[in-house]
Order: sequence, then C-alpha cells, then structure tokens
Amino acid sequence: MTHQADSSPPIDAPDSTVGARLRRAREALGMSLEHAAQTLNLDKKTIAALESDAKESLPESAYVKGYLRAYARLLNLDADALLALYAEDEEPTRVVTPPPIRRSQRDQPRMSVSVVGGVVVLLLIVLSVWWFSRPKHTSIPVQGVVPATQPSLASSGSAVPANPVRLANAATATATPAASTTLGVTATATAAPVVEPTITAPASPPPVAAAPVSAPAVQTAAPTQPANTASGTQLLLRTTAKSWVKIDDATGKQLLIGLLPGDARKTLTGKPPFSVFLGYAPGVTLIINGNQVAFSSYTQSNNTARFKVLADGQTRR
Repeated sequence: MTHQADSSPPIDAPDSTVGARLRRAREALGMSLEHAAQTLNLDKKTIAALESDAKESLPESAYVKGYLRAYARLLNLDADALLALYAEDEEPTRVVTPPPIRRSQRDQPRMSVSVVGGVVVLLLIVLSVWWFSRPKHTSIPVQGVVPATQPSLASSGSAVPANPVRLANAATATATPAASTTLGVTATATAAPVVEPTITAPASPPPVAAAPVSAPAVQTAAPTQPANTASGTQLLLRTTAKSWVKIDDATGKQLLIGLLPGDARKTLTGKPPFSVFLGYAPGVTLIINGNQVAFSSYTQSNNTARFKVLADGQTRR
C-alpha cells in the first residue's frame, strides 16, 4: 500500500516556459502544428521551435517577439504576459562577457599608435642631431678674372695722377741742345715709364643663401557632413523562399524593389501606411512595431499579394 501511494502520478506543475504554454494552449484547442503554421503564414519548423524553446533555430529577437504576439492571439493567450516571460528567459543570455577578440581589437590600435608615435619621436631626434652636427660651409667670395692685356678702369684712373712727376723729369732731362744726344733724347722720350696697373679685387658678392625648401602642404580633406536620415516607422521583412518584393511608403518613396533570396532580412524605415506587393507571399514575413502582419487573406491563387500595412500592423487594400 505504501508503494502504491508513492507511485501515484504527480500533479502537473504550471508551465514555466513560453514554449510549454504555447504547446499546451494549442493542444487544448485541438489545433495541429500544420494548421497553426498555415494560419500564421509561418513554417512548421518555426512553430515547433517556438514551442520547444529552441532559440538557436529562431531568427532575431524582434522577429521572435512578433511571432509570439501573433501566436498568442491565435491561441487566445495574454500576449503581454507571454512576451514578459520570454524577456525573462532571454535576460541571462544578454549578460555575456565580451569575447577576448574584442579586447585584442581594442588594444591593437593603442599599441599601433604608441609604436607609430615612438618612431616619429625617434626620427625627429635623429633629424635634430644631424642638423646641428653638420659642418657649416663658409661662403667663399668669387673673384672676377681680370684680362692681362686690359687694365681695369679703376687701375688706369688711379695710375694717372702718379705719372706727371716722372714725365716732367724726363722732359727736363731730354731738353739738351747737343745733337749727339738726340737719339738718346728720342729714346728717352719714347720710352714711356711702365706703369703696373693695380688690380682692384671686386667686392665679394654676398653669400647666396640656400632657398629653404618648403615642406609640401598637407591638404586635409574637408570632413563630409553625415547624411540626415529622416525618422520613421521600421518595417522588418524576412524571407524563407525566393520572392519578388516591392514596398513604398505613404510619401511615394520606394523603399525596396527586387528579387530577394531565401533567408533574406531587411529593415525598412518610412512613413506608414506601406504599399506592399509580394511575388511569393507564402515565403515572406512582415513585422511592424513588434506586430506580425497577417496578410494571408490577400494572397491570390498564384501566391501573389498586394495590400497596405498600417502602423499598428493592420492591413487593408
């Protein structure tokens, strides 16, 4: 009897995780995973990951919150309480010590700056020592070469005043009536005194100072002003299959157009309502302000969809 009492089934404990609550609520409604995935326009794997709390199989937190809010509405659960529980489960993963790579990336620029600074200081010291220790060259005045056959003007001008005395003496000596001395007088008169011209050295030109080499001017580019981004509402887009997507905002600005591959994620900013056209609607998920956009009612037989998304996540034609 004692063993039978101990082996009685335990009372079910209240659900402690988000996934357990979702699974219990879906099973209570008798809803299958396929039906829930089709209604929410999500993959069956995504619904299973939500119910099993497999965060590694889910996208970013913003998408997960949108999925949870839409799933809670489908299962008639309190979405705010469910999101609060999800935030509590998510909190321990946020407090994570930074990886060692971030520290090395932060220390590497400091080390590089210190090394570059040391090299620059060393170069300045070497240049200063070389500049003050180099021999000083004295300027040698350039003396002009005076031709030997032509005395300078200064030498001829200075030699003229010194000759009259010698010439007068020669004239007195030659003024004799003797005919025999005529030849000597003639020779004396014709023999002009040799005047050695004094060569005046030209004034030494001032030393030519070396023109300082001007350092090339460093042209600093004017800092570009950052582009002003207009504030608006963010629309998150995620694809699970290839799809053509075209999205415009209320001002007519084209936010996105083109063929997106599977697993593409885009964050668009603009003014709602957003005009949306999807080439393959089952492969696209939209979330605005934490609310997942339900647009399965606009999906045509060829899997295209055209609709408008309001700021609160509601849709219209």
